[in-house]
Amino acid sequence: MGLFTMKSFIRRAFAHSSLALVALLPASIFAAEPVGLWEFEDPSDLGAASIGSPLLLNGTVTASVDVPGAADVARTAYLTVTNPIGANGDEAATRSNQFTIVIDMMVPDFTDGGADNGNFTGILEFNSGGDGDYFIRKQTGNTELGVAAINYTGSSGTFLSNTWYRFVYAVDNGGVGRSVYLNGVKIGDNNSNNTLDYDRASIASTFGIFQDNTTAEQSRVIVSNIALYDERLSDQEIADNNAAFTAWSGDTSGLDINGSQFSIASMSEPVGPVTANFALNQYTLTVVSAHGSPVPAVGEHLYSHGAEVDASVEPVSQGKTRNIITGWSTTGANSASGYESSVNLELTGDTTLTWNWETQVLLEIDSGAEAKLKPMDAGKWYPINTTVHIESVPGPFFTFVEWRGDLGEADATQASLSLLLDQPRALVADFSPVLAANGTPHWWLDNQGLVSDGNFDAAESSDPDGNGLTAAQEFVAGLPVGGQLKVGMDIPSVASPTINITWGSQLGRRYTVKSAPDLSTTFTAIDDAVEGDGNLMEISVAGPGAGNDQAFFTVEVEASPVATSADADAAISSPGTAQFNFARAMAHIPAGSFIMGEDSAGIADVRPEHTVHLDAFYMDKFEVSRGEWIAVATWANANGYDLPTVLHVYDFVPSDDHPAVPITWYEAVKWCNARSEMEGLVP
Repeated sequence: MGLFTMKSFIRRAFAHSSLALVALLPASIFAAEPVGLWEFEDPSDLGAASIGSPLLLNGTVTASVDVPGAADVARTAYLTVTNPIGANGDEAATRSNQFTIVIDMMVPDFTDGGADNGNFTGILEFNSGGDGDYFIRKQTGNTELGVAAINYTGSSGTFLSNTWYRFVYAVDNGGVGRSVYLNGVKIGDNNSNNTLDYDRASIASTFGIFQDNTTAEQSRVIVSNIALYDERLSDQEIADNNAAFTAWSGDTSGLDINGSQFSIASMSEPVGPVTANFALNQYTLTVVSAHGSPVPAVGEHLYSHGAEVDASVEPVSQGKTRNIITGWSTTGANSASGYESSVNLELTGDTTLTWNWETQVLLEIDSGAEAKLKPMDAGKWYPINTTVHIESVPGPFFTFVEWRGDLGEADATQASLSLLLDQPRALVADFSPVLAANGTPHWWLDNQGLVSDGNFDAAESSDPDGNGLTAAQEFVAGLPVGGQLKVGMDIPSVASPTINITWGSQLGRRYTVKSAPDLSTTFTAIDDAVEGDGNLMEISVAGPGAGNDQAFFTVEVEASPVATSADADAAISSPGTAQFNFARAMAHIPAGSFIMGEDSAGIADVRPEHTVHLDAFYMDKFEVSRGEWIAVATWANANGYDLPTVLHVYDFVPSDDHPAVPITWYEAVKWCNARSEMEGLVP
């Protein structure tokens, strides 16, 4: 809790029979920042400014004997303020039209009218020594002053002598006008001639306090604070000091205390010093949040007026469901909103901060390489209970079968569906390849360029490369037309009892290694068939038995019936990307010719302009990964090549799914040649 201490009011008795005082907050307690502040703390330099320029003291201005931290301005004296604001209120303005003046002041009794007080007490003078522009007029008796504006109209109120008041003059010329306040209470508006630059209500370079055009219209005043603001403070800002009186402290003997006021029945001896104590108002910040662990936490928190609170919250994720922050809103003293997950709040009253959330669920969706989805980004996070419309469009040579997975009540047989995401869902669009008569997929026959006039059945049974294998058989073997399945054999030593057999495998194929002692004997399986994984495969087998000096081996390949969770068809029928499978991972670039070089420019090797013909070739659709490089390099080094198998990037060794770097041009050529051999081609 912040405490504010008012100045000690009394050290010596006034020469009066009684005295009443009221506790007022320092002028600087307003939330707005003043551009000028004078507190009269230094008796040797009463014009010193806490903020802004020093006051010009005109006439007799002394440190108050009775009120420490206050100035005693004699009847014939006044104060001149240098205006730091400048022209405002409009682009055409030449004077300050928007400002607020705060004065904490007391007018002593009028018992010595000739020496101390006349019938008027000038307060403000804006017109370079002219008639006072705001003043107090003496009313009936000597103990009460009436507040009056220019022409004695616009505001009125009771101003008791020997009583401290906070006088506030809030101005917006040409706008909402001018208002007067005593102790935070608005006593009226002074809006005669509410125009821009009106010289009796706007400020030029200086203005006077307690000044009037004759000393007969001035009075003795005790002043403890003067503040100047470069804006018109609102009714709420002026009425709400954002703090409250707590207690009087010091020597309170002989005082008749009534809350924030006290009176002294007799001034026959010194009294005090007495101090008024204040505490900043305290406000409740209530934090509301359905999820997460916000800072401050959910619940009520107490802060002093003006406290700045940094509030924030983090999103919450639980597997495939998450809660994300969509913003915040405040109600109460501060009404605002935003879209951020953090906010800085300045507390000026009870406030409720509500964090706004959105629950989202994940939609996972796949169609492999057999189709495309509309929209393409359908698989992502969605607000819960969103209905998503998805269309699965078959690729060439495929037909839609069904959706599989967490469909809810959606129809699995419809290629286009509306899916309610009332929970996380994962689904797959399943497609079947269109097959030729003996089971070879149309997409593979088309990829190999074997189809003429749309006759896929004829293409399937043809032997375009004359190697004795039909296109259907080459498909099962996982070879492009004209390719060979190359089997490697390594005998560690003459005395070794084992032989290492290697070959390049393909996904969707099943391989069986068989052996026979001679070619007239039926080959039998050495072990169970193994599923191809797209990598180099190796098996160790026993060498020729005792008394035998020869053995024959063969690797048989057949289509595997194994399907995947994403595809009910055998993997061999899907064109999904796989390592070392031309039909899947490579694009067929047809043969063709192009013109290169030029007749009159360029280096000699490309002159003159000429035609270049390239045979058809295959090109990888994707960058070669480190894993792919290592698999080929391992096979290559076992077959007479010399390629690096450990690829460093400085001191960092990336994972196998990173691109294969750094590689020299010569190493890349050797790797491509080795890959060709490994897959049964001639480099």
